[in-house]
Amino acid sequence: SGDDATRALVRELGLVFDTPRLIEGLSVLDNVALAAEVRGRPRAEARRLAEEALEKVDLDDASGCFARDLCAAEKQKAARARALVSGPS
Repeated sequence: SGDDATRALVRELGLVFDTPRLIEGLSVLDNVALAAEVRGRPRAEARRLAEEALEKVDLDDASGCFARDLCAAEKQKAARARALVSGPS
């Protein structure tokens, strides 16, 4: 059905929205790692993947900061890192 096709497509894509939709009370690292955890990755692996993704988007220096403390551009970088972690397998 159309819904099944949409779900399959979303599972295979890393989406970045105009509004980053970060959890403000979590660190940047935890926000990014959460994407891998909800896909069934063990916590340690999710954190490793998040660290690698944050380095790719040049946001590794802010990994311990709370999302609420980031500027808009940094939030977009965090969202891109999250998409890398949750994107295509």
